[in-house]
Amino acid sequence: MADVHVFGGWWMIFFFLPFFFWRRGWRHGPDPRAARRAPELDEGIRARLELVDQLETRVAELENRLDFAERLLAERREARLDSH
Repeated sequence: MADVHVFGGWWMIFFFLPFFFWRRGWRHGPDPRAARRAPELDEGIRARLELVDQLETRVAELENRLDFAERLLAERREARLDSH
């Protein structure tokens, strides 16, 4: 079987890799768009994050209540089966 030669070889990886990191801001530090963001957006983001935290707390409370109700129902079912 003949060897297949890929045009370019490994040097292409080392040539294009810096451009990939440069486009992602590797050389320039943080995203410059973040500095231009309006303060209202930051306040909106904080408000949404606070709402998400509140909803996560409510979901956790509901999970605890559901677990408790399931345990009560299971105990009643077992008691009813034992009495028959």
